[in-house]
Amino acid sequence: MIRDKRLYRAQCKTFEDYCQERFGITRVHADRRISFAGLIENLKPMGFKNLPARERQARPLTALPTPELQAEAWSNAQSAAGKDQPSAKEVDALGYTSFEDYCQERFGITRRHVDRAISFVSLIEDLVPRGTKPIPATEYQARHVDRAISFVSLIENLKPIGFKNLPATERQARPLIAKITCSKSAAYST
Repeated sequence: MIRDKRLYRAQCKTFEDYCQERFGITRVHADRRISFAGLIENLKPMGFKNLPARERQARPLTALPTPELQAEAWSNAQSAAGKDQPSAKEVDALGYTSFEDYCQERFGITRRHVDRAISFVSLIEDLVPRGTKPIPATEYQARHVDRAISFVSLIENLKPIGFKNLPATERQARPLIAKITCSKSAAYST
């Protein structure tokens, strides 16, 4: 919360300085601890009797994007090790050093395909409660719906500003949407 809401700025210019002054640790170490806390919060409702006890032990699991995948990988590590608290080495032995590795091992597909599937499911979950019909039946159809939503959202945000020469089609808007997306993700990563 302190990092995400930038509450550290009252005391320090950067989160890195805040971590060093307040706790005597590097930003990388603080980020790892924050990821570990998030992982524990994700695994608690899954009904595990024994959660990871140390950050290092669970580090490979924090690379996985969803609580379900994290829970599955933790369960696999416990089963493979034959104990409730597998060592960091035993969790590492699963080979899930990245989400890409997990996708390839578990599903035999690339991360890009998994990301598309996750986007598809998210879009469907957004559209169903609204009563939108027809619902896209395939990931390919959903991608086009998602692009259309991004286009409409872009136009709605630019019109009140008085932006001239608005893109007329979704295809014309793609480079602008990509730039906005890239600048937002760059802002979030700092």
